Amino acid sequence: MSVNQTSDNEQNTSPEESDGPLQTPQILAEMKQKLLHLEQLLDQRTAELKITNSRLLKGFADKNILEGELLRLKELESVGVLAGGIAHDFNNLLTAISGNVSLAKIYLSANDKAYSFLEKVEHISIRASDLTRQLVALSRGGAPIKRPAVIDDLIKKAALFSLSGSNVRCEFTVSPALQPILCDEGRIRQVIHNMVLNARDAMTDGGLVTISAANTDVIGSQCLLLPEGDYVAITITDHGVGIPEQNLLRIFEPYFTTKETWNQKKLGLGLSICYSIIQAHGGHITVRSKLGEGTTFIIYLPVAKSKKTAGQSSADVPPTGSARVLIMDDEDAVRTVAVEMLQHMGCEVESAGDGAEAIGLFKKALKTGTPFDVVILDLTVAGGMGGEETIKKLIEIDPKVKAVVSSGYSNVRVMSHYSSFGFRGVLSKPFNIVDLGKSVFSLKNAGG
Repeated sequence: MSVNQTSDNEQNTSPEESDGPLQTPQILAEMKQKLLHLEQLLDQRTAELKITNSRLLKGFADKNILEGELLRLKELESVGVLAGGIAHDFNNLLTAISGNVSLAKIYLSANDKAYSFLEKVEHISIRASDLTRQLVALSRGGAPIKRPAVIDDLIKKAALFSLSGSNVRCEFTVSPALQPILCDEGRIRQVIHNMVLNARDAMTDGGLVTISAANTDVIGSQCLLLPEGDYVAITITDHGVGIPEQNLLRIFEPYFTTKETWNQKKLGLGLSICYSIIQAHGGHITVRSKLGEGTTFIIYLPVAKSKKTAGQSSADVPPTGSARVLIMDDEDAVRTVAVEMLQHMGCEVESAGDGAEAIGLFKKALKTGTPFDVVILDLTVAGGMGGEETIKKLIEIDPKVKAVVSSGYSNVRVMSHYSSFGFRGVLSKPFNIVDLGKSVFSLKNAGG
């Protein structure tokens, strides 16, 4: 039975199966071709996946960069809010100090020993205010509050203050007919201070810084980064270690520093802030340097179209005259010293602690036929009506009101664009008796 079954199985074997070994090379060739095709597809797909993966990685990297930048901006914004609040409170205190110092100086002779001490306090107050501006500029910036000014005295005082107590001396060459520039004096003082500090720190063994200021003009391609016109050029030269040529194009970058070459602690931010301030004034800074010989910076600032200046020295004699003035400020110390200074200059003064009180006094003065010549409004009032809201209501009562906005916030739009908000003038804190007097009497005597 098993023999017959075996025979039957042998008989049922198909011809194709019996011929199988003869087709093996062809099958192998086909399989090899298919495997080669699969390898090509795999290589192609792998390449596509690598490209996709690269794009994804780049996307993640870009996302991380953007998230990092956003986080940094949020942190800076938080610092800006904090800095602005500190600047506001600090400048209120400095206003009280500067005001009382300027009043005290009036009752002393310039030859009195106490007078020189008071002048030092006044200069320190100015520098302290500049530091708050620098903090705000670093965190949030803000448009400069520009006025026409001749800055010869400003340059000398800022430079000498920066070098006080050091082994570096300074020589000045300033044109006697220096043209006025349109500038924020506090910020230009800050620029001079930072530049002179850099010059000082470049000369660790002491030396000489030379500073010149002169009128100049820019014609044609003389300076590609400046339009043609008249400028004041401030040149600051040290005889220190110099800056390597490869670093000259980077020294104005934020956080760039060359501590191994320079013994400078403030190069990382000081020069970038200077560059930003000068750019905001429509000017430019150039630099040339040679290792072992020193460095020269030239600051170009455009000449003011209006030649009328408000004066430039805190040592000026305060103006006097008659004027009815209303001052609103929520800080008792500021309000008190402002009233004292105005009364000393011959003004009749009334004061208010917030906008609502100021509006009441303003209405009463109109009703009794004794209107105010000038109104000074503090921009920010804690828990009350501030200057921006108050001026709107005063204009509704009397469209011809002459109002000055005053604030310790130097970076808010109202201060740099005060006329857009209905104000006729601006008075930045801290101010002294000269600043206050010029603000009041120039506005009182102005037409309109």
